[in-house]
Order: sequence, then structure tokens, then C-alpha cells
Amino acid sequence: MLPAQARSGWKPGKIQLIWVALILPGLALGILQLLQIDSDPLFGALQAYQPTETIGLIGAVLSILMWSFTARGVENKLVTGSPSSRVVSTTNFVSVWVIVGFLIYEVGVYATGWDLSVMAQTWAPLVPLLAVLVGFLPGCGPQVVVTTLYLAGTIPLSAQLGNAISNDGDALFPALALAPKAAMVATLYSAIPAILVAYSTFLLFE
Repeated sequence: MLPAQARSGWKPGKIQLIWVALILPGLALGILQLLQIDSDPLFGALQAYQPTETIGLIGAVLSILMWSFTARGVENKLVTGSPSSRVVSTTNFVSVWVIVGFLIYEVGVYATGWDLSVMAQTWAPLVPLLAVLVGFLPGCGPQVVVTTLYLAGTIPLSAQLGNAISNDGDALFPALALAPKAAMVATLYSAIPAILVAYSTFLLFE
């Protein structure tokens, strides 16, 4: 028996309307951040209040709250919900995993005081292998952290390529639930081309 909300379709409430109002400017600001362009000056006098970070924080908190309140019905919504429901549920689900990944990374760096850029230079031959191993972790959060480190110049292209090939993202969750042995074998199979590409790039271009 499906929940009443899933049977009747998704009806946006006030919190969903706020989410939708934030997603469009958030997308534009996110693209600017990926291009490493400072977007705060676009807000004129408000730039002193770090509006980009404020919008991102509000969006992140909304995603966590909405995902927390609807987590039990996410699977049904993804299957039977309206397109709007599926977009909201999937985006919030992915956002939560990304936030968790960054929290683990930031707290780990803060607690240990490690400088990853120095470590990446000192242990350069091991960095591609570590990135491939991170790719084994299910979910997109750890992979987004790796990509962010690459965009920031902390890790080399070889590590990014190895991670991109080895990771299965969120698709690994249902695979582990339905056929864990097959999922593990498939993950190990992806490690072979990941290591070959990563270390070929490392040896030839780095």
C-alpha cells in the first residue's frame, strides 16, 4: 500500500516553493563556482555578506530537512511520483550524500591538520591509487570531493581519471542490495581500466 502522498502525486508546499526558488540561482552560482569565478561581486553591496555561501547553506539545509522528512517514501516517489516529485527527491538524496562527503573531508582535515596538497606532492605515485580506492565507495559524495580537489589543483588529472572510471556512484546501492557478489565483482572489474588509465596518464604526462 503506497503512502497517500505517493498515491495522490506530489503537491508542492511552501518549503518546496522555497526550494524551487533557490535551485535556479543556485545552479547558476554553482556553475560559476566550478569555473572558479567569484560570484559574490554580482550582488553589489550585498557581497560583504557572502551571498553565494548563504544561498548554498539555505539550499543545503532545506535539502537535508526535506530528505529527512520524506526518506521513508523516497523509493515510492521515485517510482510513482510526478516528474517534479522525482526531481526534488533525487536532488535532495544526492545533495545529502554530497554534504556528508564534504563534512567527513572537512572534519578530517580540521582534526588532523593535514595539508593534502603537500601530501599529494610527497606521495605523488600513490595518489592515483588512492583516488581509485575512493571510487569503490558507494554514493556520489566522496567522488564529488575528489573532483573538487582536482579542480582546486590539489590532486592531478591521473587521480581524477582513475576515480571517474572506478566509481559506480549511487547505482552501487541497489546493486549491493539485489546482488552483492555481482556488484563487488563488477566494482573490481572497473578497477583494472581505472588503474591502467590513471597510471598511464601519470607516467606519460605527469
